[in-house]
Amino acid sequence: MASLTRIAYYTKKIIKWGIIGSLGLMILKFSYTVGKNIWEQLNPPPLPSPTVVFGKLPPLQFPEKEPLEDLEFELETPTGKLPAFLDQAKVYLSPYQKPNLLAPERARGQAAKLAFSEEPQIISERIFRWTKKSPLNSVLEMDIFTGAFTFSYNWQGENIILTQQNPLEKERAIEEVKSFLNKLGVMENDLIEGKSEAVYLKASGTKMIPAPSLSEADFTKVEIFRKDIEESSILTADPEKGIVSIITSGAGGAKRIIEIDFNYFPVNYELPSTYPIKSSVKAWETLENGQAFIASWKGTGKIIIRRIYLAYYDSWEPQEFLQPIFVFQGDDDFFAYVPAVTEEWTE
Repeated sequence: MASLTRIAYYTKKIIKWGIIGSLGLMILKFSYTVGKNIWEQLNPPPLPSPTVVFGKLPPLQFPEKEPLEDLEFELETPTGKLPAFLDQAKVYLSPYQKPNLLAPERARGQAAKLAFSEEPQIISERIFRWTKKSPLNSVLEMDIFTGAFTFSYNWQGENIILTQQNPLEKERAIEEVKSFLNKLGVMENDLIEGKSEAVYLKASGTKMIPAPSLSEADFTKVEIFRKDIEESSILTADPEKGIVSIITSGAGGAKRIIEIDFNYFPVNYELPSTYPIKSSVKAWETLENGQAFIASWKGTGKIIIRRIYLAYYDSWEPQEFLQPIFVFQGDDDFFAYVPAVTEEWTE
């Protein structure tokens, strides 16, 4: 009997210490995992060296604007400091169509889809222009190499455009514009997946100005942007304007679309290359030295900078590569761009 009691006693001891040991091992394992994660966050492994597969990149070309002198900036980000970024970013090839013998015929085919069947006026080696009086007094101008084009309809000479007050609601305008582009065969995936915005406009003499509401509008303008890349925005030289911009009227049929500005160039997202980029300190110095591109500003006096982030510049002209930029965003719709790739990798 004494032996059984002793066996039971030691069995309880073994079970007790076994449980304590197991719990101890679990705590040690958990502590190790948490400690390792914290260490890796505080001491991340270094990134591999930039691949720079494309060699030196052409400098970004921004539209010419009147220079703004003696600008004064004040940094008021949430932290009160310049943010830190990785020392490299991806660059994407943007291959546009090169000159070739098929370009004129390809351009004529695209013009036919827009109901321009007459022979074009050849403005230059690459620019063709079509005009017609009926059923619309309109002009189509196309870069036959890149496929970029503009279309404009002389709405000022058509009373029906303004007397037929049925402008499209924003969502419907976006839907119709996307359907129109799809029929043209130019609605690519990065446009389908990108954001679309719409604003109301009204006629003021021979021009269009913003309208506060649908009830006061004559037109609805749709802006289509390229999809973001890994949460990085893609911005044009005007942050409010997409790479495709179309104005619709309240009239139906052929008079629905009255203006098109199509400047889309394909991007190869599958094979990017990494390039070294400047520090935020260097980018801030560029801004303060007056060397940034001021994309938008509707204020006066001191400029308060609220956000600084990396984005990509989507040019209205073909530039071969989609490159990163520092964006300085502030009060009064202030946007400024600084090329991010270091000077040593820019021609």
